[in-house]
Amino acid sequence: MAERSVRTVIGYGVIGLFCAACALGFGIIMSNAGDSADGIRGISAKTISYKVEGAQSTRLTVQILKPADAAVTCTARAQRADGLVVGSEQITAAKGKTSSTQLVVLKTTDLAHTADVLDCAAS
Repeated sequence: MAERSVRTVIGYGVIGLFCAACALGFGIIMSNAGDSADGIRGISAKTISYKVEGAQSTRLTVQILKPADAAVTCTARAQRADGLVVGSEQITAAKGKTSSTQLVVLKTTDLAHTADVLDCAAS
């Protein structure tokens, strides 16, 4: 077996330290990643489905994930194709469970194009 030169051993050491530093940095970034500041604290909401039922209403199914000891309030909204909000409502997930799936019927002032949930915060 051929002996390795000192330069080769040092080169492998530098490459190893570089890879370890990159892995550590990636781990730190991923452990702090989240949807938002609320998502980092364990509160998140997503739209499961929506159905525009006409110019007066839109049905929206929402799932809220949260800590069991927190009550959470979110805003559900319906928007026209141009982005104007045509209906909104505050929805609440009570303490005691870590998830809440809710069906919300939004009363709208015009025909909605889309519906979603946003702005969740512990209340």
